[in-house]
Amino acid sequence: MNLRLSCLILWVFLISLSKTAGQNGNFTQYSIKEGLPQSQVYSLCQDSLGKIWAATQGGGVAVFDGANFKTLGERQGLNNTLVNSLYTSSDHKVWIGTPSGIQYFKGPDIVSSRFNVHTSCFLEHGGQMYFGTSKGLYTSDMDLRVIKPVVFAQKPKEIKVNDLKTLGNRIWIASEKGLFILDATSKKTVKVAGLPYPNIQRILVTDDGFVWLAIVGFGIIKLDHQARIIGQITNTEIVHPTDMMQKNGGEIWISTEDNGIMVFDDCTGNISQITEGKGLKTNRVMCLLKDHWNNIWIGTSGEGVLRHTSQLFSYYNLYDHGFSGNRIYAMTGDTTGGIWMSVNQGILGYFNENKFRQYTFDSLPLNTKIRSMASDNYGRIWLGTEGKGLLIMDSTRIINVSRILKSPDSHIIQILPGRDSGVWVATQRSGIMFISLSKNNQLAQVRSFTINEGLPDKYINCMAGDKITGRIWFGCRNGTAGYIAENSEIFSFENHHGLPGQSVKTMCTDSSGRVYLAIVNQGVYTTFGNQNPRFNPIKGISSKDYSRNIYSMVVDLSGFLWLGSENGAFKCRPDSLFNSFQEISHYDSDAGFYGIENCHNSIYRGSSGEIWFGTLNGLVGYRNESISSSDRPPILRLEEVLLFNSKIEATKFKSCFKFDDEIGGLRKLPHNQNHLSVVYKAIHLNFPDKLKYRYTLSDSDADWSAWSDQNRINFSSLPPGNYHFRVQATHDEKLISNTAGLKFIIAQPFWQTFWFRSIGMLFFLSLVTAIFLIREKKIKIRAREQKALLEQENKLLSLEQKALQLQMNPHFIFNSLNSIQSLVAREKTEEARKQIQNFATLMRSLLNNSRKSSISLYEEIKYLEEYLKMEQFCQKNIFNYTIRLHELEDPENIMLPSMLIQPYVENAVIHGISHLSGRDGIITLDFSLDKEHLICDITDNGVGRERAVELSAARQNGHVSMGMEVTKQRLYAITSHNPKAQIITDLKDDAGRPCGTKVTLKIPIMHSY
Repeated sequence: MNLRLSCLILWVFLISLSKTAGQNGNFTQYSIKEGLPQSQVYSLCQDSLGKIWAATQGGGVAVFDGANFKTLGERQGLNNTLVNSLYTSSDHKVWIGTPSGIQYFKGPDIVSSRFNVHTSCFLEHGGQMYFGTSKGLYTSDMDLRVIKPVVFAQKPKEIKVNDLKTLGNRIWIASEKGLFILDATSKKTVKVAGLPYPNIQRILVTDDGFVWLAIVGFGIIKLDHQARIIGQITNTEIVHPTDMMQKNGGEIWISTEDNGIMVFDDCTGNISQITEGKGLKTNRVMCLLKDHWNNIWIGTSGEGVLRHTSQLFSYYNLYDHGFSGNRIYAMTGDTTGGIWMSVNQGILGYFNENKFRQYTFDSLPLNTKIRSMASDNYGRIWLGTEGKGLLIMDSTRIINVSRILKSPDSHIIQILPGRDSGVWVATQRSGIMFISLSKNNQLAQVRSFTINEGLPDKYINCMAGDKITGRIWFGCRNGTAGYIAENSEIFSFENHHGLPGQSVKTMCTDSSGRVYLAIVNQGVYTTFGNQNPRFNPIKGISSKDYSRNIYSMVVDLSGFLWLGSENGAFKCRPDSLFNSFQEISHYDSDAGFYGIENCHNSIYRGSSGEIWFGTLNGLVGYRNESISSSDRPPILRLEEVLLFNSKIEATKFKSCFKFDDEIGGLRKLPHNQNHLSVVYKAIHLNFPDKLKYRYTLSDSDADWSAWSDQNRINFSSLPPGNYHFRVQATHDEKLISNTAGLKFIIAQPFWQTFWFRSIGMLFFLSLVTAIFLIREKKIKIRAREQKALLEQENKLLSLEQKALQLQMNPHFIFNSLNSIQSLVAREKTEEARKQIQNFATLMRSLLNNSRKSSISLYEEIKYLEEYLKMEQFCQKNIFNYTIRLHELEDPENIMLPSMLIQPYVENAVIHGISHLSGRDGIITLDFSLDKEHLICDITDNGVGRERAVELSAARQNGHVSMGMEVTKQRLYAITSHNPKAQIITDLKDDAGRPCGTKVTLKIPIMHSY
């Protein structure tokens, strides 16, 4: 059977629509149900924070922050709830025009004026505000203090101004009586002649400097800067224009009162229409606005506000283009830049130049899924079906390749173009085939790769080609992977090469030959394509991660890895070592990825770098040129500052705070005003629920807090210092908003200031010095007093000692002279001469010793011997004495007070020995050392103390001896009143009768060295 005739096809053109696909499915409605106070919206503007303001006819003004509406009505100070126009000036005011005049809002108050003329439009130019009204044009300062009319040269009566725009130093005025141009310097107006119709509704000045006029009853006119007509569009659909806006490049949007929106492409001249059948809720469109994020806001009469989202992605709902299904299972491109796609079961779609076409087959029913598609170098489209085998489609026929090859496996998993004219085909159960056809569809080569040839598994999930080495990589259901080399040798890799052992879902390669694998429930693995690779996982960053269910992968021209998952797409940038992702961007329905769940291996990268995703909910396209215009950060500002929970405007410390855009001096907050709260607000109309904030309280960028969804921060008990509060916002942690800042200074308490501390330190030092000087003075006075007292005491002691010595000396002298006198009386001349000599020697020693405070033991003993000899002479009773030194080798170096022992010896002689009868007296003096004391024992064998007292009392000589008492006081004085310094012992014989007295003295001694 002739293969060329075996599978004739009849291409039946069902739908060839010239529909502009655009973003027709990207409309979101906000009406009364969503919080809009009234459904007729006649004007829109965006304030400096990014909020959308909507002027309603009866509901006042609605302000939308991306999540909620807030209404400004009569209770808030609005003079009329029928609002005609809105305008945002450079000083952040929002101007409101109503039939009752002009007001402006600069939070939180609405400021009114006495100007009560119906106002329809505003314009700021040269520091002045211009108002278009039903009675002409007016101007005023920015605070509505002085309002005056602008006089037209032609002096028209009751001219109604519809719109105002500026170009250079000229103001273009659209009115019901024509177009006027006002020179802002000369204040002269000129009417533009030659216009076909006078009722100018709107003016648009485009980026290239041209002026567009929307004329009621005519259409659109294009003027140059000299107001010369250079083009016009007459169309019955735009005879009632309401507003104009430039979208992107040369695309002009014109809203109409009854025919929706007309889109004119100034570059191509094409006109398309967006109506109720293409996403609009109503054809009654009153105003247009393009916001900061390139969304288009549409004010309608009766259906509220519509938002047309301008995102990174283009979304196409195939139901809107006549398709009976919306699932795109496979895609491939052709040489013209078009995209072929398989839609649901048995439907082929084609997309090129923003137009869709749909094809079905009569001769060959394709009521099955086309799971894979690829185009070869001859422009043929290869179709891999699920149950119908492998097909080829060209301009003349369809060839069932599986029948030609008699392949037992009719389930095709993936088709991959080869380096030449052939393709690689992965089947469900029969491994991989390479098939090559000639240009005229003749079978040129077929080669099969199965388990017998070295495949590690017959179930192949995916393939990817390496254009550098020519290798064909494959991933298997059993978790293995490998490649087929150019020489048809198969290399396979398993767990010991780093693979986790889970099924390989999809894969791709980049321009350098690196291979990326998506492992079920394990994420992305990668390796460089050498002969013995090692597979490593690529980890996510921070706490975020890409999806574990990855169905499709591709690397874009910038080296970013795109992952199609069950929840949108992920854009990832690996680090230099390919160990982790430096960036991960997730795109879901909020970002315009309305397809949501991707289909397996249904992804295609075009020659210009665009990426197309086939999803369960239509076609999603990504183009690089849309990034710079729509992927913008939020807008942030500080809402209020609270000091101890009171607004700073209500406190006396308002001047202590300066916002970053303010200049001037900064007063310090008192140290006890240190409890601060800051409320801030960010707006991103595309991601209102994803906004997060971070802050720092210093100038250092290293001190930013972690991202949080909290938009208020409290600082309590702030210490003194200089502070710079800064806050930023984001919706994805990559695009960062403007930085809002607040500066303030908390003063130190006076006790922490330098001057106070200096004075305090000086006072302390002075106090310490004064205390020191006073204490020193007191010490000196006390020392002088003590010194004087000691000197006096010493003097008194000295005088007392000398007096004592004088008290003792007369008594002794009297006794001695009395004895000598008795010798003379008895005419014992020689004896008297000898005693006189002894007495003279004793007196010389007495005089010498009396002048000394201390004498040596040797001198004391010598003096005592002289004294005892003299007493032996004087006493009637005979006595003997003995002086003994016990272990005293050097008595000359032992010092003791002078005349201290002699009174005790004298007492032993007078009161002890002198009363003896019948026996001789004996006096013994024993000297010994006890550490630092001299021990002196004076022993006599006299009558004892009691008998001596009786005998002394019986005497009638009148003599009273003071020697013993005074000497005792001396001894106590020099021994600090030691009770053991003097011990008297009464001696008794065996019968208990008194037989003498023993006196022990303990005398402190000094050494002469």
